[in-house]
Amino acid sequence: MKFCAISKPAAEEYSKIQDIPDCAIISITDPNGFPAEFAEIPHIKDVLRLEFHDTDRKIDDRDIVITEEDAKNIIDFVERNKDSVYEFIVHCEGGVSRSAGVCAALMKAYNNDDSLIFDNPFYHPNMLC
Repeated sequence: MKFCAISKPAAEEYSKIQDIPDCAIISITDPNGFPAEFAEIPHIKDVLRLEFHDTDRKIDDRDIVITEEDAKNIIDFVERNKDSVYEFIVHCEGGVSRSAGVCAALMKAYNNDDSLIFDNPFYHPNMLC
């Protein structure tokens, strides 16, 4: 199964390409941020939208990071779409931390290999993901 971590602008541009293989998108934005805008083309089979901060600290005495419910929603989303898409696009604002963390976890769970993330110096995966 193929997973790709990219930035929000790259995901928005990717969605405009007419001849992309069938994909599903996990869209991660900051809470109360602007959602990504994707082209409505038939190759995008499904989109999961999540909001959480890229931090491992409490903010205002609250944990505003990925939750167990978010993680369950991600797994349910992948399970629901895995037989109908070529790849999963995972984006966050910069495509470096949250998306890389989620991608690495999915790569490890489904392919038993997260080296494409951890061996690439561009990525700095959020280890809470």
